[in-house]
Amino acid sequence: MTFHSETRTRPQQFQQRGEIACYHARPGLRIVGAFMACLALLAVSPSALADTHYVSKTGLHAPPCTCWADASSTIQGAIDVTTDGDTVLVGLGTYTGLGNHDIDYGGRRIAVTAVNGAYSTTIDCQGGAAEPHRGFRFHTGEDGGSVLTGFQIRGGYAPFDVRDNRSFGGAIVCDSGASPTIAECLFVGNFAGHMGGAIALVASSCALVRDCAFVDNHCHNIYSGPEGGLGGAIVCFDAAPLSVRSGISSRGDCRSPNRDGFGHPVQTSAHLSMI
Repeated sequence: MTFHSETRTRPQQFQQRGEIACYHARPGLRIVGAFMACLALLAVSPSALADTHYVSKTGLHAPPCTCWADASSTIQGAIDVTTDGDTVLVGLGTYTGLGNHDIDYGGRRIAVTAVNGAYSTTIDCQGGAAEPHRGFRFHTGEDGGSVLTGFQIRGGYAPFDVRDNRSFGGAIVCDSGASPTIAECLFVGNFAGHMGGAIALVASSCALVRDCAFVDNHCHNIYSGPEGGLGGAIVCFDAAPLSVRSGISSRGDCRSPNRDGFGHPVQTSAHLSMI
């Protein structure tokens, strides 16, 4: 590579490929140029600096996972290298095991999106009484800028919360004021022992649940039997207002999927907006 160093008052065009032109500008021009460069950096919006991180069944798991070849093999692995404003794109397939259940945004304002939607990308929590697991836990101040889009979440089994010995949120729990956006997801066959077969919002949390579908989720009080439990699909308990624009399948009697022991797919102690 050839370096040219010339003293010019105006730049000269270099047409030869591979050359780098270095000019010794007059001091006044050098200061003005540096000032304009700083202004340009300040004008760049945060979104322009955001990164996209990838998750794939066949990725090499090479952080920061910013291309499909280096994609993380787990959803949590990609989230852990993000910062506010970033996006995580998740490829096709069924994701199971450590790093693909009990997923935690850690308070980040990021978007986690399945590239081809809920019928192509599944999180199978593989939860049960012996090893309870849910899909996601939001509990660190997440807000509407923390977005989850386009997943099928199935097989969640809510663990007990040691604070009050209750089991809530088979697929997702929003706790301690966390208020994310949950969109275009499909919840299938999730279970909670007390409240919210699929989603539970507790302790001043709220959420926008948009364009989701709920099928075969259920809850009942494991101490008193099927006649207990609150919210076969969603519960909003001691929480802020809940906004729902989703389809909830409710077949059969009060003990059927997406119903609780009182026959309700949704139970709320706060204001509910069906939008």
